[in-house]
Amino acid sequence: MARVFVGSGDITENNVTIKGPQARHLRLVLRLQPGDTFRAVDETAREHTVRISHASTELVRGTVIESHEVDTEPRCRVTILQAVVKGGNMALVIQKCTELGAAQIVPMLTERVVVRLKEAKADTRCERWQRIAFEAARQCGRTVVPEVGPPVPFRQALELAGQRDMALILAEHGPARALDQVIKPGLKVGSLALLVGPEGGFSAQELELALQAGLLAVSLGPRILRTETAAIAATAICFYALGEMGKP
Repeated sequence: MARVFVGSGDITENNVTIKGPQARHLRLVLRLQPGDTFRAVDETAREHTVRISHASTELVRGTVIESHEVDTEPRCRVTILQAVVKGGNMALVIQKCTELGAAQIVPMLTERVVVRLKEAKADTRCERWQRIAFEAARQCGRTVVPEVGPPVPFRQALELAGQRDMALILAEHGPARALDQVIKPGLKVGSLALLVGPEGGFSAQELELALQAGLLAVSLGPRILRTETAAIAATAICFYALGEMGKP
C-alpha cells in the first residue's frame, strides 16, 4: 500500500489532507482514486490507513479508517559521514543507507574529494539529496526521514563524530581492526558515527587526526572497495551486528 509522510497540520480529527508532490505521486504515479486507500505516517510514528474522498494532482483528501503505532526505527542512531563522490554515487549512498536505517547522513569534504560544489549549486544539490532520503524512507517503511546536511570540512566531521557514543573511520591502510571485531553482536550503544573516505581513501594526515580525536580505525578486509560499496556494506554490517536486521 502507498505511504506518505504527514505533518501535524495535515490531520484534523479523522480528516487527512495531502498537498504538493505527495499528492501528485498518489494521483499521477499510483493513479489512486476516491475509494482507494493509502497509509499516512505522522510525526509521532503513528501510521494511519486513509480512504480517499477526493483526489487531484494538487490535493488529496481522505478519512482515517484505522491507526496504529509503527516501530521500524533502529534503537541505535547511526550517522554516516560520507566523503562527497561524483556522479550518482552520492545519491546511491544516501538512498541505500537510508533504507538500511541511518538516522543522519553528512556529506564530507576531504583532501582527496574531487567534487567541488560551487556555492550557487550547493543548495540545489543538498535539496536533491534530501529528497532522495525522503523517497527512500517513504518506500522502505520508515517513520523518520534521515537528515542530509550540507557538506562539512573533515575537521568539522571529526567534531560531529566525537559527539557520538562510538565513532569509526574506514581505513584502507595502517593499523585497523576488522569491523566485525569492533561491532559485535550484543554491543549496546545509543549512537554511532561512521566515516567513509572518497575514491583514494583518507590521507595519512586525516587518518592520524581521526585517531588523535579518538576514532577507531576499522577495515572491511583485504579487498579495496569502491567508496559507495564500502559505505553501504559497513552500514549493513553495523546494523546486523547491532541486531537491527533480524525478525521484527
